[in-house]
Amino acid sequence: MLISGSSRHQGKTSFVEHRTFFHLYHSFHRLWIFLFMMFQGLTILAFNDGKFNAKTLREILSLGPTFVVMKLFESVLDIFMIKALQEESKSNGNSVVFRLYVIVIGIYAGVQFFISFLMRIPACHRLTNQCGRWPLVHFVKWLRQERHYVGRGMYERSSDFIKYMLFWLVILSGKFAFAYFLQIRPLVKPTKAIIIADNINYSWHDFVSKNNHNALTVVSVWAPVVAIYLLDIYVFYTLVSAVYGFLLGARDRLGEIRSLEALHKLFEQFPGAFMDTLHVPLPNRSSHQSSVQVVENSKADAARFAPFWNEIIRNLREEDYVTNFEMELLLMPRNSGDLPLVQWPLFLLASKVFQLL
Repeated sequence: MLISGSSRHQGKTSFVEHRTFFHLYHSFHRLWIFLFMMFQGLTILAFNDGKFNAKTLREILSLGPTFVVMKLFESVLDIFMIKALQEESKSNGNSVVFRLYVIVIGIYAGVQFFISFLMRIPACHRLTNQCGRWPLVHFVKWLRQERHYVGRGMYERSSDFIKYMLFWLVILSGKFAFAYFLQIRPLVKPTKAIIIADNINYSWHDFVSKNNHNALTVVSVWAPVVAIYLLDIYVFYTLVSAVYGFLLGARDRLGEIRSLEALHKLFEQFPGAFMDTLHVPLPNRSSHQSSVQVVENSKADAARFAPFWNEIIRNLREEDYVTNFEMELLLMPRNSGDLPLVQWPLFLLASKVFQLL
């Protein structure tokens, strides 16, 4: 009896996810928009010889339509910008349309800044989460951010946000300074010379640059610069994060345990540091204590610290980072008996045996 191939059912054996550049753009669209708009702004500033005047300001306002186009929305601001550029070509910088465009841009930027400032305040953030179903609050939050449901009720501390913001300000300042002074500005004069030149004989058949200000040549000159501009942010991030990590490690004195004696001395401070920084505050832990109270508190701190330390060691054993013998040496006794001394792991007591002998 023959069984048709259509009646056989086979489960899914493999899955291959096909991703294109559009997925990359969609996932990091804010970064792409920011980089392209900054490149456009720096290029406009470079072609105006670094002078920030009324003409430069009107050209920088073309970032509005760029933002609209990259967001794939047709906006009224785009129409205003086209009309403003038409008015600029008539040498009428005081037109009503241009003023209206500036007012709309100013209102939009002011509202975004004001809402972002309020969202930095924890009380306002919690209040907006509680009143998120109100139409006005829903509209205001829609203006500021997309509707992400993962971590909506979470927020960072203001100090952490300031540190994070300063970290990225250093990275972006170095990147944009490098791009402006070493990438964009040196190409201004060659680009102007190529655009003006009309007697260039190409060795290939160029149908684009002919009678079009040598457009293909200009594109070939600027294409490597744009590619490097979009990719060098990783270089600056790596350098700044390495320097910051080095300073952070030097402040926390990482790598100072270089001998077994130093490990023994510093390990005795682990329970106290654990209770002071990671454990909930407990009474009767003042600095003015007698010697008997110090011993009792050390014993109690070690008893509270031992379960956490042993759990870390067992996890290391589950991941096969240590052997069973090494785990036995690293485990810390519970310190739950009546012995007035702190019981330390065996690997710290190994050197004491040789000292007694």
